[in-house]
Amino acid sequence: MWESQLSCDVYKQSSTETLTHVFANAENPAQLVKFAFSCGFLPVLSSKLPLQFVGFWGRHYSKDSQVRFWNVELWLGLLTGRESVPPAASETLENHRDSSRIRIRLPNFHAERGITMPVADYKTYCKMLDNAYKNKFAYPAINVTSEITANAALKAFADLKSDGMIQVSTGGGKFASGINVGSMVEGAISIAEHVHRIAEQYDINVVLHTDHCPPDAVETFMIPLIEESEKRVAEGKLPLFSSHMLDASGLPLKDNMDLSVPIFERMAKIGQILEVEAGVVGGEEDGAAGTEDTPDEKMYTTPEDMVYVYERLSAVKNGRYMFAATFGNVHGAYKPGVVKLDPSILKKGQDAIKAKFGDDAYFWLVFHGGSGSEKAKIEETLDYGVVKMNVDTDTQYAFTRAIADHMYKNYDGILKVDGEVGNKKFYDPRVYLKAAENAMADRIKEAIIDLRAEGKSLNA
Repeated sequence: MWESQLSCDVYKQSSTETLTHVFANAENPAQLVKFAFSCGFLPVLSSKLPLQFVGFWGRHYSKDSQVRFWNVELWLGLLTGRESVPPAASETLENHRDSSRIRIRLPNFHAERGITMPVADYKTYCKMLDNAYKNKFAYPAINVTSEITANAALKAFADLKSDGMIQVSTGGGKFASGINVGSMVEGAISIAEHVHRIAEQYDINVVLHTDHCPPDAVETFMIPLIEESEKRVAEGKLPLFSSHMLDASGLPLKDNMDLSVPIFERMAKIGQILEVEAGVVGGEEDGAAGTEDTPDEKMYTTPEDMVYVYERLSAVKNGRYMFAATFGNVHGAYKPGVVKLDPSILKKGQDAIKAKFGDDAYFWLVFHGGSGSEKAKIEETLDYGVVKMNVDTDTQYAFTRAIADHMYKNYDGILKVDGEVGNKKFYDPRVYLKAAENAMADRIKEAIIDLRAEGKSLNA
């Protein structure tokens, strides 16, 4: 009965009487609530309901057609046993007394029940990483610079039923804010806000990350974004970004950790994950510590380094982190076989921390600079605990290659040649940018398959 009611007209109603009827006539109210959680409904407070009720605003799911209908509002009253309204809810209610509906997230409510959302909360993010570690696959972390490139990532994740990561570098943020503004912080915020909104239309989990923040950009990039997340959490929302990378790998290791730990302690308080790097990835990328002539000895993290990183970061209360250990990886584009990887370094590091700290000790490892890597080497890293692999150079090429192809094939319609007016169907930016979005999505799908992540969304 409860399924048929959900699939009919009950969701169009929002009165207390209707809610009472739903629960009074449901054969199994607990199953009804479980159904709501499984659909990813967000807890809200409605001024149409008594204050002791928490409602759910979300998406109605048709099991017959396997299609989600995203414009449906479903109200389910659920007694929580709360004697008073949480402070954040009370404040919102006070500010919006004239509103017929008030949507509000309750962080404690989410944490206690582990509700999955399109942009993952802290608990879901940890589940994602543990799932990857346990089942020996990794999430592609896609660098984006615009709404279009972010959309390409979301499309690829959803098409292959893979959770994934979207990340913004300092240069990507600066580009996204536009030529006149040129603010890496404002651009990163604009991309993140776009992803928070559009991700709600998908049934996979995505996390938002910032990539390669060097020490000299901590105060101008990383800290302002953490402050923005602190404001959001104080308002009862998720952090703007799920995690941040502090790349102080160019510093001596102790200095690296001395800089990283206080920031990590601050992030842990609002449910953010930190990524750090020790050892230097060669080549060149926005904010990365390496250069094209990075000495070989700097490109391989030692087991002793890994033990020290574990010791320092694991001391942070309630903190979870990812570690980009280096094993010969290089940023940039290279032919297969040129990059000389030694994944055994990762295994030696994992073995070293287990030997010193016990069998429960392990790293969530990150693979940077994977372009040109042999597929067998990539797969080997997954066996040693890599749960995240950055993808940037290859997707940049795929995006641009599609635009170049369009321009070459349609140049006589794009250009106004010999007094002609051209063909708007060819020079409308939407035409070639759509082709670029599809091409980038296809390259991301290739990465998803290589990393064994296809079909492994927590929602699958």
